[in-house]
Amino acid sequence: MSQAQLIVGRVQHARARPARNAFTYPIFNLRLPLESLADAASALAIERGGMVSFFARDHGYRDPDRSLESWVNDQICAAGIDGVVRYELVCLPRVFGFVFNPVSFWLCWDASNGLRALIAEVNNTFGERLSYVLTSASGGAIENGEILIAQKRFHVSPFNEVRGDYQFRVYVSDQRFLVRIDYDDANFDGETLLSTCVSGICQPLTRAALRRALWRTPLITLQVVAKIHWQALKLIFKRVKFIGYLPSEGKR
Repeated sequence: MSQAQLIVGRVQHARARPARNAFTYPIFNLRLPLESLADAASALAIERGGMVSFFARDHGYRDPDRSLESWVNDQICAAGIDGVVRYELVCLPRVFGFVFNPVSFWLCWDASNGLRALIAEVNNTFGERLSYVLTSASGGAIENGEILIAQKRFHVSPFNEVRGDYQFRVYVSDQRFLVRIDYDDANFDGETLLSTCVSGICQPLTRAALRRALWRTPLITLQVVAKIHWQALKLIFKRVKFIGYLPSEGKR
């Protein structure tokens, strides 16, 4: 994919225990190929203020002197992955100047349009971040629906310990995008504690498409933070154990 896209869809989240809790919210994400990022400026405010905007400093090194390309390339090199020739970033934009991305996804493609790596760049509400670099067990391209496992090393929720494993599954094409994340905290062997799914339909990124998405969810980034705290309050009412803040291993 060489053109920027808008992904209009939803996020779903379900907790299985000790009390059940689930929600579904509408959402829209940007899908930005780094090699042609400047081309999206006709629809999206890039590195400048606007109703809907994108700033490189919201991702990667968060350093205006270091590019997004250098950050993602460093992640790939550190993981010993070769053959990657292009990158795409799937993330929330800034809306009216505010952004919070619980997770952004980096799609790392080879010359044959094979997905060589998926990087999940995770942020928590304590201002910390950590990236999980996920690859196929085969050493080749990631297949749609293939299970990618990562050990949890980062504090996200005050209701969960920093232990257990994530199972990622990605389905991506020019028409659709879906990432499912299942979390098993290792307290119950084989039983998933949390399931999260971010999905949507891909369409060209245009001013008209952004206006429609913004009309559907006008304060989406503020709503993300508000809904995180609202769901936390619901868990407290349901008497789910509040663990509190746990320092994260390898945070950066």
